[in-house]
Amino acid sequence: MNVLLVCNAGMSTGLLKYQMELTSEKKGLHYQFKAVPLSELDAYINWCDFIYLGPQISFVQKDIQESLKNKIKVEVISEEDFGYLNSEKLVENLEKIKPKNKHEKKKLTMKPDKTIMLCCNAGMSTSMMVEKMKSTAKSENKNYKIFATAVSEIDDIISKEDLDCILLGPQVRFMVSDLKQKYDNKVPIDSIDSVDYGTMNGEKVLKQAEELMN
Repeated sequence: MNVLLVCNAGMSTGLLKYQMELTSEKKGLHYQFKAVPLSELDAYINWCDFIYLGPQISFVQKDIQESLKNKIKVEVISEEDFGYLNSEKLVENLEKIKPKNKHEKKKLTMKPDKTIMLCCNAGMSTSMMVEKMKSTAKSENKNYKIFATAVSEIDDIISKEDLDCILLGPQVRFMVSDLKQKYDNKVPIDSIDSVDYGTMNGEKVLKQAEELMN
């Protein structure tokens, strides 16, 4: 069973991940844990069977559960269990949950027509642009997977995701040349226009991505 621990930046859940790994090993249980920031959730959806949210982002539980159409269970860790790193209780809870058959989950998940990744220093400002682009894509009935991440995670995500294009925020546009050389012929890469970025013009940035993918 693959369990995703999600918080704002992935730091506090990183400590909890370590404790849950120790607890699982001690009990002879075979769980895999990953701690990630909220901005990278999309990149790991096909990997996980269950999602634990840190209490500081409990407000997104409903939106995430609805977007997943209840195919993956999403629970919020209580402030007490989170604060005390109560891995025993959280692992016990996992034991009570019957995970969905992973093959069934993949069968039910609609594969996107295109996958677009946005990157900036920490993945925060591009996360806002992602929402604008998703809104535009939805209004145009386009089945795109669009997500944001930090530039430090690019290598890891490229190894896992079948990306159709990468757009960098203007604050890290200086990396475009190096990334193009590194991933030559693998995925098209460009930077977002600073005006479009500053005005959060999701429609224009989505069009830029589409032109890059064609």
